[in-house]
Amino acid sequence: MSDATNRPDDAAQDKHSPHRDWWNLINKIASIVSIIFIPVLTISLNTIFQEREREVNKLLAMEKFFPYLKQDADQRQQQVAIYIMYNLGYKDIAVRIAALDASEASISSLEQIITIEGDKEIKEMALKMLNKLKAAPQEQIQKRAELALAKVQQSEPLKTGTAGIVIGADKTLDEARHEVKRAKIQGFGDVAIYRRQGMYRTVLRYPSREEAEKALPKIREIVRDSSYLVILDKWCPNAKETENGLVFECPSAD
Repeated sequence: MSDATNRPDDAAQDKHSPHRDWWNLINKIASIVSIIFIPVLTISLNTIFQEREREVNKLLAMEKFFPYLKQDADQRQQQVAIYIMYNLGYKDIAVRIAALDASEASISSLEQIITIEGDKEIKEMALKMLNKLKAAPQEQIQKRAELALAKVQQSEPLKTGTAGIVIGADKTLDEARHEVKRAKIQGFGDVAIYRRQGMYRTVLRYPSREEAEKALPKIREIVRDSSYLVILDKWCPNAKETENGLVFECPSAD
């Protein structure tokens, strides 16, 4: 009778025993951990697999383009292949491949990448490679690399108080516009006309005096030997913009 009477108490005691409470707690923790850990593990594995897949795709893309990147390949084909690799997202590889061969295609590719690239690291890498090509054994490639550097240095946005290189002075606006057109065909992006002391002067503008000074020797060689450097806010103070930003009047210089 006493055994039968004690059984419910034993069951109740077992139900609230410390061991059972620990097992319940462990089960709950395991459930919570599995809910959090399994998705995280899945995402991590997917990320690893995607990264591996990108690397494989990168190698496959390079393999396809190798025939067009040989030294004896057509220059235009080389440039197109490098540019396609760049647009596929393989920017660092495109820059390195472009610098492997000292050719017109390599210089054109690097010049284009520097002009359009927003990533500072990639841009600096391309600029460094372009500087290396200045030391190429072929004199023609050296000159082409120097010209490309002069262009990309000049293509930065204009800032207040920047410098300019005056490459021409004409009596009429039409003659000055012809100078601007010719400069743009040569690859110079920021070109403006300043009417100063009765003459329309064509000016290549640079973000800083230092960059203008670097470019000046090459400008004198390839554009006009009489080109000279000016500090715009001193040379043309209180400039008045006309002709949609193409022509600036220098009233205080007259």
